[in-house]
Amino acid sequence: MSSNALYDTIYSQADRIPGYSRYGEYARRARVSSDPLSDLSATEDVYWAVANALETHGHRQSGRRILEVGSGLGYFTYALAHRGYNIRAIDISETAVEAARLQFGDLFTRADLADYALAHPDSIDAVIACEVIEHLVDPVAFVKMAFALVKPGGHLILTTPNRSFFGSDVLWETDLPPVHYWWYSERSIEALMRQVGGRVEFVDFTPYQKRVPLYMPADPPIDVPTRLPILDQCGSVLRPSSVLSRAKRRVGALLPALKSHPVTQRLLGRHRIEGPRRTVMCAIVQRHE
Repeated sequence: MSSNALYDTIYSQADRIPGYSRYGEYARRARVSSDPLSDLSATEDVYWAVANALETHGHRQSGRRILEVGSGLGYFTYALAHRGYNIRAIDISETAVEAARLQFGDLFTRADLADYALAHPDSIDAVIACEVIEHLVDPVAFVKMAFALVKPGGHLILTTPNRSFFGSDVLWETDLPPVHYWWYSERSIEALMRQVGGRVEFVDFTPYQKRVPLYMPADPPIDVPTRLPILDQCGSVLRPSSVLSRAKRRVGALLPALKSHPVTQRLLGRHRIEGPRRTVMCAIVQRHE
């Protein structure tokens, strides 16, 4: 199965898949929000991190062009456009692009990054890739294509789950290839970017930790197994999201203050994390002048 067909399959049934079902909810909320970027940033750290990186590096200035690669259902592209960023997006899934256009307008194109980079070399000030690079067989080729798009001195801003946050005995709780291939540490991202001549910095999550605390089990088990796969090799659902799990997510979305309250977290046996790291990282990679 091609990557296009795989993600068409996933997005056509996203509401049934744990790990993807929240994206439909984000899209629905963004459509009616007066400030979707603030709402998304308060909900997930990756959106806060990317918004922080764009603001810090001046990408809201007039004339700066931004491209989101792997835009999915389109709500983050829309949220940035709503804030005033000059942004467009591409995705390989026609299903996702059609859904994004239906809800958020003509910001989205069904395109492969390689073809888009050939057609628009040195034309983009910042490329965003949220939770994309772990899905790719050849991440070096992806970064080279992104840099072919980015102007000299511009940025590739990517997020991905952070191996550095966890101990060496922890296994990644995720789907098997061909959905996810890599779990990156900060050192592995730095090594990857050295191959393409990129200069890396990582977003410091300390300010976000104070606003949206992260809690983790106080006594994690010694042997942490991976979960059973949710999707088969064709992208079909093996274990659909249950009614109970969907209800719990909706209650959590409606009562975020109760969910994150220190008393609630202590009752769940969790402690608050401090410092610059979260379970995801956000790398800002500058293309050399």
